Amino acid sequence: MSQRTERVDELLRQEIGAIVSREVADPRVGFATITGVETTDDLRHAKVWVSVIGQPAEREAALAALRHAMPFIRHELGSRLRIRRIPDLHVKLDDTDRLSIAALEAAGGILDHGRSGFVKYRMPGRVNAIFSHIPVSVDDLRECDRSRRARPFLDHVGIDLRRVDEGSRAAFQALPAAAAARGWAHVPQGGGGQVVRCCHTVVDEKSWLFPVAKGARPIEIAFGPLRDGAGAAGCDLRPSHPALAAPGQACCR
Repeated sequence: MSQRTERVDELLRQEIGAIVSREVADPRVGFATITGVETTDDLRHAKVWVSVIGQPAEREAALAALRHAMPFIRHELGSRLRIRRIPDLHVKLDDTDRLSIAALEAAGGILDHGRSGFVKYRMPGRVNAIFSHIPVSVDDLRECDRSRRARPFLDHVGIDLRRVDEGSRAAFQALPAAAAARGWAHVPQGGGGQVVRCCHTVVDEKSWLFPVAKGARPIEIAFGPLRDGAGAAGCDLRPSHPALAAPGQACCR
């Protein structure tokens, strides 16, 4: 994937999203969000990844409406964009939308948040299961069409320290030393008045621990109460292991 293709992908994602929200009159597409576009190097074809929150029948209806609207959307792109070719657009349901809601509920899960791109279930044992098809980590930025991991997969596990007192603060501040004693990497996030954005909420700060065992997932320790993120739109991505270089073009070759 070239930098030029990456720029085209992002441009198409923005423009298709704008056309869907402003120009497509079919009310069925109101439940859909364009989460990504993956264009072939010759610009002949593009996968348009779509998230649809709702029941299976609602998702199928939204997908059918979008597929029906794609010739119109492609025509509109031709009048808006100055690129060599407008690719044929192929609508793809983002993998996370294939989650079995019935299976989660049968396991005792209770829907806590359900928004496009982010679904959170409260499970028995005070465990939260969070599913997201939007990028949640810097590692996701290393992916391209050939290296894209099948969704859903486990990105990390998390522990919340919601009570702010001397004991919990001392435990949180001891994490870097505890990680170093085990040979684990540690990456701080937020703190010093800089909150960490978590989609539609914010938290004071986080520590990310990276165990050395093969296959071990990063551990997130979030400190402070979870608050509404009004005015702090977006999501701060999970950092990569500090030994990894910043993602770039070479990662997809």
